[in-house]
Amino acid sequence: MTTAAPTSYPVTVTGLSPSTTHPTLEHFFSFCGKIASIAQEGDTAKVAFVKESAAKTALMLNGGTLEGNVITVTSDEVEAPKLANATPVESTAQTPSEKEGHDVEQEDKPHSAKVAEYIAHGYAISDTAIEKAIAADKQYGISTKFLSYFTPLAAKVQGVAQPHVERAATKLHEVDDKQGLSLKASAAAIIGSKYYNAALASPFGSKVHAFYTNTSKQVLDVHEEALRIKEAKKAAAAAEGGAATDAPTPSTGVASTSEPEKPAQTTVA
Repeated sequence: MTTAAPTSYPVTVTGLSPSTTHPTLEHFFSFCGKIASIAQEGDTAKVAFVKESAAKTALMLNGGTLEGNVITVTSDEVEAPKLANATPVESTAQTPSEKEGHDVEQEDKPHSAKVAEYIAHGYAISDTAIEKAIAADKQYGISTKFLSYFTPLAAKVQGVAQPHVERAATKLHEVDDKQGLSLKASAAAIIGSKYYNAALASPFGSKVHAFYTNTSKQVLDVHEEALRIKEAKKAAAAAEGGAATDAPTPSTGVASTSEPEKPAQTTVA
């Protein structure tokens, strides 16, 4: 008899601050991957993810702090990743041909890239947590699904002669506009193909390429990428006529209909 695959992968979060709200949990854990549901009662919450790999990323946040409280993240159904003699969870992202016209899955991004997104969106991440993410990338390697998505983007930009890089970046922007892509319409767009194309075409293109394709990184590299994402976010807000904010915004996951709340010095230790 074949056992049916789980429809979601839950983790239990305990030790939450009384000030921690449902939107805060949504924003915080959405960087791990797509969220199926969140149930909160008092200082405990159950966060269910669509994919097991997202739940495993969430388990790496065990022992961190959220709004000043040390949180425990555990699961009876998902095994925590081990950074020694571990085999990465097989990605369930679509193939390049299936993904045409879509952005990369959050679950397939390098761990260090997810941490950079946390920092760029206003969360305070400790160097210890950043080092854990870097160590995970070294152990697991960069997802082949992510590389199959990212490498063609880089090849398109790098195939343009340097004097024409700015014109190429402008053309990419025009194509996005014609396709109706808006940085405000999809939070993922700021950390998806639109951001990657612009970043690769910038003077820092070689650094961006190295960050997303190499596993050898330093804590400073993560902070630098976080700053690039933050600046892109501000530029996008200015272009749309809005004010940039450091309030965390999920790059994937369940949508929020309310204005995101900024955590009070949220830190992952």
